[in-house]
Amino acid sequence: MLLTCVTDVHALRVTKSFKYDHNTVTGQDSNYHDYEYVDIPLHMTVQKASKINAGSGWNYIRYQVIYYYGSNGNIYY
Repeated sequence: MLLTCVTDVHALRVTKSFKYDHNTVTGQDSNYHDYEYVDIPLHMTVQKASKINAGSGWNYIRYQVIYYYGSNGNIYY
């Protein structure tokens, strides 16, 4: 007799990164796009977030926001 143990794995789909434009004339943020997602275990949380310059135009600066997920100070995703 073959027994298979299946554990109930709970995961959460969260945002890993996205981009947006900051208008240098009006000061408004808009054009949120290029979302990327990752599935993480439920017990993980955001451990770190970073915002980097991802380009620019004549009246805007494009930023990319990246979230790092983990637990107990360790980053896994």
